[in-house]
Amino acid sequence: MRTSIPAIVSIIVIFLLNTTYVNAARGNSKVNDCLKTKNCKFIVTGAATEDPKMSFLVQESTWKSFTAFDKNDLKHILKAKIADANQKPDKHIHVSKKAPSYERIKRNIENMRSYSVFLSFGKNTKGNLQFDQEILINY
Repeated sequence: MRTSIPAIVSIIVIFLLNTTYVNAARGNSKVNDCLKTKNCKFIVTGAATEDPKMSFLVQESTWKSFTAFDKNDLKHILKAKIADANQKPDKHIHVSKKAPSYERIKRNIENMRSYSVFLSFGKNTKGNLQFDQEILINY
């Protein structure tokens, strides 16, 4: 009986880890909901610097509704988005390919490793989220 307890605990841990990764791959429903309502978005910040980040810009009221589980899923989603950006940096570059800085920005995104979360306390007159406060940074 004693030898089966560690086996059961191992199975439960593996199940929980797999569930978290599956949810992150599919996307967290709170994240998906806020993306649909345009109360959040993913954006590369600092692409022209040597330390660009995959940032999640989210309206404060939406962020407050996230549970610890939602925030943990978001970290996995951000890591997956970083990996995608490393492989396909052109999707995140908003300057002409002819611009002198284009190749440097592309290399920076290809080497990106960090993520952050920005709170937005409101939207501008065009309805776009404003960058107000960076609350989470992972290096």
